Amino acid sequence: MSRLVGYDARTPFEKAWLHGIASGIIDSDVSERVARDGGKAIRQFASVLGSDHLRIDLERALRSMLALINLNLEYETGNDAGKAARSIAVNGIGHHTREAARHMKAAGYDVRGIVTERAFMGFHSYQTMIRESENAVKRLEAAQWALAAIGYSASVDAVHASLGIRTALLFMIFKPNTQWAGDMAGFESMLRTVRAKAKSKKVTVPTFVSEDLERVVAEECAFLTQKIFEMILDDSLEIHQLASSYDLAALILAPGAAAFADSAEELYTSHWVKLSGGADDEDVLLSLMLSGVFFEKAKRALTVAQAKLIAEKLNQPPAESGVVAWLQSNAPHALQEDLLGLWQHFWEEANALHFGSQADRLDYVKASTRVGRVRK
Repeated sequence: MSRLVGYDARTPFEKAWLHGIASGIIDSDVSERVARDGGKAIRQFASVLGSDHLRIDLERALRSMLALINLNLEYETGNDAGKAARSIAVNGIGHHTREAARHMKAAGYDVRGIVTERAFMGFHSYQTMIRESENAVKRLEAAQWALAAIGYSASVDAVHASLGIRTALLFMIFKPNTQWAGDMAGFESMLRTVRAKAKSKKVTVPTFVSEDLERVVAEECAFLTQKIFEMILDDSLEIHQLASSYDLAALILAPGAAAFADSAEELYTSHWVKLSGGADDEDVLLSLMLSGVFFEKAKRALTVAQAKLIAEKLNQPPAESGVVAWLQSNAPHALQEDLLGLWQHFWEEANALHFGSQADRLDYVKASTRVGRVRK
């Protein structure tokens, strides 16, 4: 037991132990139980480190165990040695190693990382970690409540929690009693309503928010009046461009961000439906991009003359920034990555084929796109 109490002078554990012995809070029975539990914990930690019978691993395990005990003692009892002594007597030291490990696991650390590294974090960092972890749990709870309140049935993870709360608030405040299933049509409708009302409508936390979630919801509500409203009210962006913006999707829950849609059509903006005719054929989509980038008017089929002009440029592809800009202005956010991949494949394959004639180049364009015909 002397090794347990004498390792690190004036740690919370030693203060509590000495106080407990002097005051009688820690008697011989408690002392024996702590020694027994401590030995068991040391062996468990040592097995994580390597071996439970090598001295070096046992010593490292002792240090890890004491570090975890000290962190949690200080967290639960502060500098109150009497309270700490009573906690050791009643709860045992296993309680404190388990609680410290539980907090660390909740923050995403694995067992080995806890034993080898996280146990030695400073107390301030430990407090911050617990606070952030608990806030993340509460934020996810608030997101699940808020999205359910507007009829969004898909699950949301911690990464999208804040985004979900903000999106739900936009519906609650500007389109009350409206249900949203995560579809693009409803999302665009909400953005149009916010754009029309944001300058005149007062933004407040909905009165039906439960007390235990109010703080988290209020934080996200305040965030709306900052960058989010600035983006939504930017008249230089059409609604479909706003709905497909990566910048906005980083701030609120855009369709397709947190869950798979039942169908791809649910992710299409009204502009994209009109532009593509709802088609998902690769030749049609490639024709849209090529005509939009080369001829500034996107069509689902190229004319023969347009196909010939593109064929002449197969060895000199346009800068990729051009199609990226076109996609950001026209395509739904959820489709942009795949469409860019389709564009890249077209040019990479053309570069690899080493055409022998202009006729071969034209045949390649015709085989990859729609030329002279539009899908009915």
